[in-house]
Amino acid sequence: MIGIRRDADALLQALLSKLQQRGGTVVKVTGCVITWQRPEAAKSFIFLSLEGETGILNVMVSPASFEKQRRVRLSPSVLVKGTLQNTGTVVSVQASYVEALSGRQPTISSHDFH
Repeated sequence: MIGIRRDADALLQALLSKLQQRGGTVVKVTGCVITWQRPEAAKSFIFLSLEGETGILNVMVSPASFEKQRRVRLSPSVLVKGTLQNTGTVVSVQASYVEALSGRQPTISSHDFH
């Protein structure tokens, strides 16, 4: 649905405008999930990357939050509520809540570079 993409991009733009703020700011952002990772060295934290037209945002999800909302793993787009982590030039969100977006999902182009 085009509306989902517009909403996602608007929220990502709002987040990007907050990058000048100190870490700890509570934010909401939506985007298309391009990667879920659960590295062994990360103490069971889950990392996901959200994509919008303006770029990619990294999100960290605690094991407890992930277990409560495990079904979101199947969703191609999500809403994330969490705390902005701003360390130098690296910006991410520590998620406190992740929700699957319902309705028609946007079509995502392949990222294959052949």
